[in-house]
Amino acid sequence: MYQTNQDTDKRNKDIVTENVAYFKDIEALAPYIDKDPVEALALIFVTKGKLTITIDSETVVARSHDLLVCRPHTIFGKYTISSNFDCSVVALSKDFIYNIISNVRIKWVNITSTRTPLLHLDDNMVRLINNYYHLLGSSIVANTDGYNAMSVRYLTFALLEELKSYALRIGAIPVEQLDENPVRQSDVIFKRFITLASKAMAEETNPSRSIQYYAEMLNVSPKYLTHVCKVCSGDTAKNIIGKMLIKRIETLLIYNDMSIKEIAMQLGFPDVSNFGRYVKAKLGESPRAIRSRARK
Repeated sequence: MYQTNQDTDKRNKDIVTENVAYFKDIEALAPYIDKDPVEALALIFVTKGKLTITIDSETVVARSHDLLVCRPHTIFGKYTISSNFDCSVVALSKDFIYNIISNVRIKWVNITSTRTPLLHLDDNMVRLINNYYHLLGSSIVANTDGYNAMSVRYLTFALLEELKSYALRIGAIPVEQLDENPVRQSDVIFKRFITLASKAMAEETNPSRSIQYYAEMLNVSPKYLTHVCKVCSGDTAKNIIGKMLIKRIETLLIYNDMSIKEIAMQLGFPDVSNFGRYVKAKLGESPRAIRSRARK
């Protein structure tokens, strides 16, 4: 879907993979202007200033706290930006979207089915989207085969569900467009679990790896939480938490100047030896080897 960026900016600027891209500059769209339809879902989050852009022959003006949701097959036309313009862009390949939706058994309503692909976000939603974009950028830049792919998949699913819920709440999606089958309780619990666990693993000091902890937060039993995760994703709650933790470990080892001892302490490991054994068991290399290889 995208051209591979061989000089990826480690500060989460332009991060490009086969199925997911994260950009901090609207210029990333330049190669697609007035060209063939873009085979991706593009989520353009305006954080400052104003963007005027032609989307499928319609002129759209997006200002601070607006989200442009451009469905696959969109044709981008010329655009202009204000001098203080700033944005973040997440683009997801069409195949990737269809895959995560079918795998988690939830039909995501196309929120661009209305006349305009523009959503104005309230303050709470702005904070939430900022968090999701930060987490997605960190997950993509970690770029660990298998582990990273699962983290990105879960985060993307949760982001799309949050956007669907918000669009429904503000009336951007007519209720009659929803699937007639109600969302299952297990789907709701799975979404909440992914949101809680991903935030903890990405941001907290000494994040909990206990299924019991998250089960209590969700007011369900550990056994039921594991069942929900298996039904919705095919994986266990323990494995999902572990994959998110490994993603954070790699991010800290590669893109942070903390010592290995400091990283181990921050993530709640009893000592460096225990941390080293855990990392080697999961990734096949010691923390020092991973850091050294990445910084050559």
